[in-house]
Amino acid sequence: MTFLDRVWSRTLEIVAEEVKHPHLQELAAGTLPIEKFRFQAKQNYKYLLEYARASAIGLAKAPDYQTMERFRSYLNEVMENEVPFYRKYYRERLDIPEEELDTTIMANIKRSYTSHELARSWEGALPELVAALLPCAVCYHEVAKQLSSICHLPKGHIYREWIDMYTGEVFSKAVDDIVDLMNQLAEGKSESELSRLEEIYFVSCQYELLSWDMYYNMVTWPMDHVFRR
Repeated sequence: MTFLDRVWSRTLEIVAEEVKHPHLQELAAGTLPIEKFRFQAKQNYKYLLEYARASAIGLAKAPDYQTMERFRSYLNEVMENEVPFYRKYYRERLDIPEEELDTTIMANIKRSYTSHELARSWEGALPELVAALLPCAVCYHEVAKQLSSICHLPKGHIYREWIDMYTGEVFSKAVDDIVDLMNQLAEGKSESELSRLEEIYFVSCQYELLSWDMYYNMVTWPMDHVFRR
């Protein structure tokens, strides 16, 4: 049994909760208020930069060329596919200047999520690092696939294009590859080691779920005005 086999049924339970969240239901229907999507875009952009840092730690810890190459590809997917998509596409479609993206303060849940990922990346070996990062790829891909099946928005609609981004060939390939790496890293682990990896994995899954509520309610910090100059 692979690592993904061990966690898949529980992962789908979490994805089901994500998909039925009002934020995603309204996104698929095209009725989500644009300011909520704008908030999501800015917060997820900041998240992606931290995710890229964690991927870079993986590259530094990789024991051989092949594993280094895999982490390089993950880093490239984020920095050459997703980040430019946010910087260019949302500047044009949502009128979010690059300066606004860069100066956005990461909200509490996103900061907690990325702190979890980075802590596991620094303190653990590669299995712990990948277990922390994997849910971002797996959950986003599965959520987008399920939304695609119920979304009837036309091509070119901004919400349709978001769904298409995460069901597209580039992202799908990256997901398949990181799943394969996680399965390889988990081979031969003891039951206690696998339980630890599952805990790390499902903490990240829970943060994925929490993020949609944060986006929908546009939650930041209880006294977010202190960040303003």
